[in-house]
Amino acid sequence: MKFDYSKLKGKIIEVFGSQEAYAEKMGLSNTAISNKLNNKVPFSQPDIYKTLNLLNVKTSDLNFAQCLKDYFFTPKVENVQQSNDELVKELDDFSKELENEK
Repeated sequence: MKFDYSKLKGKIIEVFGSQEAYAEKMGLSNTAISNKLNNKVPFSQPDIYKTLNLLNVKTSDLNFAQCLKDYFFTPKVENVQQSNDELVKELDDFSKELENEK
């Protein structure tokens, strides 16, 4: 499953100014952070915990669960319009094949 890290990316820029500065605070390379933010490598539990601490989100905060969900556990929604367009084209092609068989 892929996750949508757009809110996390925005918060990183808001707090650190750049992804590179966040990577440095995390003790990771910019490539490692990029891989995580692009769903190539998952965030580990220690990564999540450290990120939330660096973003000043405390486990005692009332909005902790919402931040956790928003930043790390929002499923990535694929481009539904593109999928629909592809399906319509396939159905159209199939209809043409049926008409040609008549």
